[in-house]
Order: sequence, then structure tokens, then C-alpha cells
Amino acid sequence: MVRSVMAMSLLVLGACAGAGKASPGSTTTSPGEDVVHLTDRTVVRGRIVGETENTVSVSKEGRVAEISRSTVYAIDYSAETYRAKQAPPMRPTGPDAGAERPVSGWYPRHRADEAVEQTEVTWVSGHAAATCLGKMLPSFERFPDLRIAAAPGGRLVFHDPRKFGYHAHVFKPEAFHRPAEEPGLSLRMPAKDEELPEAVAFVSPSQEMKSQDVPSRTSHAVQDCLYARLVPLSVGSTLLSVQAWGGGKPGSGPNGEIWAVGLPRNAQTWMLLVLDNGEGTHAKLLKTAYAAYGETLLSPDFMIDTEAADGRVAARILVLPYPDVPADGGAGPVTLLSGPTSDPTVVAQVALPPRQVVVAPGRRPATKADVWVQHYEVAPDVPQSLVVAHGIGRLTDDVTLLERELTPTTCDERVRIDVSSLPEERFPVVAWLMSRRLFAWRTVGGRLGEIPPLRVPAGGPPKKLTKLKTTSGVSHLLPITFTGPTPPTGGGGSGVASGVAGGMSSALMQDALAREAGGLVNGLTANLGANVGSGGGGSYSNTVKLTVVV
Repeated sequence: MVRSVMAMSLLVLGACAGAGKASPGSTTTSPGEDVVHLTDRTVVRGRIVGETENTVSVSKEGRVAEISRSTVYAIDYSAETYRAKQAPPMRPTGPDAGAERPVSGWYPRHRADEAVEQTEVTWVSGHAAATCLGKMLPSFERFPDLRIAAAPGGRLVFHDPRKFGYHAHVFKPEAFHRPAEEPGLSLRMPAKDEELPEAVAFVSPSQEMKSQDVPSRTSHAVQDCLYARLVPLSVGSTLLSVQAWGGGKPGSGPNGEIWAVGLPRNAQTWMLLVLDNGEGTHAKLLKTAYAAYGETLLSPDFMIDTEAADGRVAARILVLPYPDVPADGGAGPVTLLSGPTSDPTVVAQVALPPRQVVVAPGRRPATKADVWVQHYEVAPDVPQSLVVAHGIGRLTDDVTLLERELTPTTCDERVRIDVSSLPEERFPVVAWLMSRRLFAWRTVGGRLGEIPPLRVPAGGPPKKLTKLKTTSGVSHLLPITFTGPTPPTGGGGSGVASGVAGGMSSALMQDALAREAGGLVNGLTANLGANVGSGGGGSYSNTVKLTVVV
């Protein structure tokens, strides 16, 4: 999404950031042009189209730069903009303008107190999917995450509770979408079944991290992506009935029949797919549906709703964290609930899908590392696949990719990562590993073997939701720090969490444990109309350098 990215250095001083000052037309070079002076003496010229407490949006040549207010030293307004500022206040550029971007927990640091900086300038414009998914795009096309039943004349609505700034790519016809005038990422569907797009991909921004003390230390938290084929809503139930993992037929609950199935995704998250019976009896319940395991609320990374032409919710997909249960089975069912968390209504219950576990090195490797990707409960009658990718840059750079079928005799994979070819001055370097476990979808023909019927067990809701389970900010990948052939000496300290974290840095674990998960559930509670409690998360004591490349 970004065609041009400007990375600048800035020491963030919290609330002391410069607010910009008005001096009409003093240094502009052409009529109507505003000039934004940044603290590193960089100048951004264009037309200011929006200002909030946190950002200044500058438009130029069809692109918009969203500049962090903390990087702005002063603003020279054009006469037109200055006059407009005397009128009623300018409105933000979008529904989430002014909302703070969540603090990422992954920094390429060795110590929690290591000084780093933050600055952010993002140029936004339409782009092809290959410019952000790069060499992984063909892999997503070969191995889509799931099928989404879309309603002709309706909408697909993407809910982003963590406000990570996802955008969407629609395939055939090719199109690009990002949030505009309404909450969520809303994609209008054509009026006829045969005109539905072939697929849609929901993609998060990538993040580039640099350390202040070691400027050469650069790494990327590459994009998260959910790639789905689209099928008409009218065939959604039929399609699920022929899957080897689908249960054969919908379950029967207090409000009629409903599909509720769990699908694996990666080591940290899984997908809960819920489809109404076609009669709309669950429409109001699905609009506020969420999931719990016992007394633990599972906070979704994101949700996708299928809205019919009349606005009713016909299906919901939730990307959820796995609860704290053994990976090798024995877990109880997850309950799909609706309404306020203080008095929820049970919609359905579903079994957890089989797990994937990624085992990283027990200590920071020098230049080579073996990572084990293990899979539990691999059934011979359920076709499924493994996709593993790793690298040290963007998805458009060098990416090592593995794709294969999962069978009971080939359920584990050893991934060898070798960065010894990098020059010594590049270290320490953070590599990323992305792994996906995928059920294969059958789209033609009859049944695959004998399928036990899906059961929706009877029983009331949990007595009280007292716990909250969330994922990390980079739940789709594992970061591994390589120290290099000559590891740094002195002062590092691995921290008490390093043995547990494996390849993750102790700073990551300390950030995550200190922040817990409170700030990530605010969007969900607004959607549910309930007060789950936000805990103490959100703020981060160190200054952080973060260039977001969307």
C-alpha cells in the first residue's frame, strides 16, 4: 500500500511533542501548498486534508501522508488552509483518525531498557496485492485459509478490535479497499451469485523496526494475511456438509439449526466459522457473538461478518487465541455466546481444532537455528496442508517457502534457518517464521468418508467471565534473534523469561507480560455493548522507533 516511505529519527518526549504553529503562507512554494517541518529538518509539502491530536494528513499527487504529530516541529499553512482553520474545525480523515496505534511487543532489542526511537510517516495509495504479499501471494492462492459464504447484494464487514489498520484486496475483479467513511472494512458484494469476486485477502500493515543504539539492526514484522475464497451464501451449508471436518450437518440449538466449526490457522490462533441456517433465526445473536472457554473470554484478533442484502448477519468468522489447554487433546468445548458478558446467551458450542506448536531454540542462536513445527491429532481421513515461510525482510524480498501435505507419519517439520551469509555488521538480526496449518476444502463431489454429526451440547452459559485471553501483537509469526558470529558483550542479561520464550527476546516477553492484554479488547467490548474491563495495558515506558510500512 505504500509506494513511498520516509523514515526519520526522533526521540519521542511523550506529551512534550511539538504541536505545530500557524503562520499563513510564510514558506510555501506554490499557491495552496502547506509546509510541514519535521524535527529532523525534513520538510513535507502538500495540502493538509486533516488534523488530529496525533496525526497530520497531507495530500499530494493523489497520495496521503499520515504524519505522527510527535514528529512535527512547525507547520506553515497556506492562505487557503489558514482561512479554513478559522471556520469550524476540520474533521478527521476517517473513523479511526486520532486513535492511537497499538504498541507492538516485538522490538529487535537485547534489553528491556535499551533506548529506541519512534517515528511514522505512511504514504497511502491503491496498490496491487503482490506489492505487499510478494512471494507469498501464490502460496495463499494455492492454499487459502477458508471459504467465506458471501451474500449477493450484501456486504463483507471486517472488524478490527485491535485497530491494526488492515486493508483488503479483492481478486477478479482486482480491487483495493481500506476503511473510509464507516466503521470497519466494508466490502459491498454484487447483486448476482455469478458476479461475486473470486477471493478476498485481509492484510495487516508490516512493521519495520530499527534500534537507536545500533542503526544497522533492522527487521520486519511482516504482514498478517487471511486469504479466503468466496462462495454464494446459498451454497454455504451444502459446502460445509461435504467437508471431512464439517460434521455432516448443522447442529440443532435453541434457535434452530446452525453451523459452528473450528478450523486451525497457526500456533497461536484458530478460526471459528459460524453460519446461520438460512432463515435468519440467529441474525441478532451473530451480530454480537463472541467466544469463551469456561470462564475465559477469548479476545478475537479480528472478525468477519457476512451481511445479507437486508442487513442481517448471516455468518461470522472469528480469529481467536487458543485457550490455555494441552496441545495434545483433552480440552473441553468452546462456547459461542451473544449479548452482554454479564448475562450472555449460548448460541452454540464447538470443539477446538487440532493444534500446531512451534518450538524455537532455547537460547539466542548465533547464525543458524533449527525450529520444529509440530502438529497434533493429524487424522488420515482429513486432508490438510502445512505452509511454512521464513526470512529477514519483507515478503517481497527473499522468502524461503515450504508447502506440503500433512499426514500422521509426516506431522512434524524441522525448519533450518541460516543467516551466516550476512555480513557481521548486520547483527544482531531478527528473522521471522510464519507457519500455517490448513484443512483442505472439498468443493465438488460427495462425502469424504463417514462424518460424525455436529452436536451443539445443551447447557447454560458460564457463571461469570472472569479471565481474558489474547494473542501477542505478532500472533501470526515467530521472531528469532540471531546474535551473529561475535555476540555483543556486557550488560545484556537474558531476563527470567528467556528460557520460556525460546527464540523470542526477553524484552518481548517482558513487554507482553507487563502490558498483558487490556488495551486490545476495547474494540470488542464496544461491539458487544459490555464492560469487560481494560486492565492496565497500553502504555509503554520506553520511547520506540517504529516505521510502519503499510
